[in-house]
Amino acid sequence: MALNGSFTSTNGETAQIYTVWRVISQNAAANTSTIEATVYLKYGLINLPAANMLYVKIGGGTPQTVGFGAVTGDGSEIKLKLLGVFTQTLTHNADGYLTVTFDITATAAGPAPIASIIYSASVNRIKRKSELRETWPVIADAAAVYVSYSVFVNEADYTHKIELICAAGSISRTGLKFSALRITSSSYQLTSNEITTLLGYMPSSQTMNATIRVTTYDTTGVSMGYTELPVTVQTSAANSSPTFTSFTYKDTNSVTKSATGDSTGHTLLQKYSFLTVTCAAATAKDGASIVRYSAVIAGISVSVPGTTIIIGYIDTYGTLELSVSATDSRGYTTTLKSYVNILPYERPTLDSFKIHRFNSIEAPIILNFSGKMSSIKPGATEMNSITAIKYRYKKTSAINYGSWISLLASSTIDGLSFSFSSESAFTLDTTFSYHVELYFEDKLGSSSAYTKLATVSNKPIVTVLKEKIGINNFNPQHAFDVGGDIGMNGHIIQGFVRRLATTGEDFNDIIDGGIYMYYLMAADTACTNAPAAHGFLEVFAGTAGYLIMQRFTSSDNAIYVRTRGLSGTWSSWTTI
Repeated sequence: MALNGSFTSTNGETAQIYTVWRVISQNAAANTSTIEATVYLKYGLINLPAANMLYVKIGGGTPQTVGFGAVTGDGSEIKLKLLGVFTQTLTHNADGYLTVTFDITATAAGPAPIASIIYSASVNRIKRKSELRETWPVIADAAAVYVSYSVFVNEADYTHKIELICAAGSISRTGLKFSALRITSSSYQLTSNEITTLLGYMPSSQTMNATIRVTTYDTTGVSMGYTELPVTVQTSAANSSPTFTSFTYKDTNSVTKSATGDSTGHTLLQKYSFLTVTCAAATAKDGASIVRYSAVIAGISVSVPGTTIIIGYIDTYGTLELSVSATDSRGYTTTLKSYVNILPYERPTLDSFKIHRFNSIEAPIILNFSGKMSSIKPGATEMNSITAIKYRYKKTSAINYGSWISLLASSTIDGLSFSFSSESAFTLDTTFSYHVELYFEDKLGSSSAYTKLATVSNKPIVTVLKEKIGINNFNPQHAFDVGGDIGMNGHIIQGFVRRLATTGEDFNDIIDGGIYMYYLMAADTACTNAPAAHGFLEVFAGTAGYLIMQRFTSSDNAIYVRTRGLSGTWSSWTTI
């Protein structure tokens, strides 16, 4: 091996190629050498034309050509003609060795070869940096944490710096030597402080991308460069999941706790109990932090940053699994489970409800209903009971209901069932319509039923009471009491019709048979064509408004009569 030398071709008849080479420089970091070759034509007796070419290729570099002019020699002495200076940068092998081959040819016009040579020389070896070949994941939360790698070592006397480089910082070892050449697998163990630092680089990640870098230094401490490869830094659920030891749950609705009799709140009622979970504070590991607590039950999932989880009402029942978790900033979760007993519950309900007037028209109200309540039985004893059965009513036209009236004492309660039956529960005026509300409740819930009782006065009816009959009169006061006109053969039978209008009417227009009252008050307007101011008018009517007689008896006992014949004209009033 050398840094310079020379060589001469031996196959030229009239001339030879003489070359002087040297290594201009070597770049250890790049593993390259720059070679310079100075080429001469060595000749004695020669006569070359003006157009000649020189071909030079140094190692694996690009071929180079130059032309040179006429060469003449008489043979009296050996001469050298400089043909050119050529340089080429070549890369050494991975082990630092380099053999360079010079391929040089000189040709005359034609082309006819003058001389040529292929010559090889070994260049001084470049000492090489070590090369990182392989890395293995760093398990950052293991009991012992190692940075492991494989290095191709070229120089036994060189030292190394090994770095684990992360986005947030790095951890390194310096001054490392490897006793064996070629491929060496090695590792170094992190201290507890370094482990804490490394985990602190990844507080929110289960896995982190990093780099292992190997920097080589020569015997004088000068860096020879570095090589690096990616590596993953990992944690595991087995090692890094948070410590979460316990939780409690209870019903925080005081009403339902009172209904169940369970002061601990561990017995819940469907739709009514308010479930709250309280977690023991979890502890995160390896530089992480607790970010949330979660609870799942019956398809309901709630997550909160604190230790109190309010789930609320559960619309189902049975023995249900309650799953509670603590999650850290890396996403690792520790889950605990328990089972919650939720009893079915519905508000009291009616199976039947009937309410109507006695005989459909009288004031007494017939009321019948039956229903049931849910069982609340967390143990051997039934805890539920009916606590109220009551009703209230109001006239349809009224805004507010009256006071509640209890039926609890007169109702029948049998286990979970209740009922009431009466043909005269209460009375309501038959001349009005009413809204009636029935209300019932147990220890937890309540329900209401509504109905309307219509007025009787607007309905055509026949009322048969003891010793009395009413026609269109639901409350007859006489043996035969009619509300309205009585007709026979298409004509009104004489009877009271009405009081004549107080705003003034014309007696000429009153042609329907019957008896009419006529008297004036202070604000009334007198009727026209009336014979006197006070009295009653009797009208006797024929067919189709003809043959009509009016007879008016005044309050002073005078009697007036007039008639209207087929002509439609009224006669004058006549006193009789």
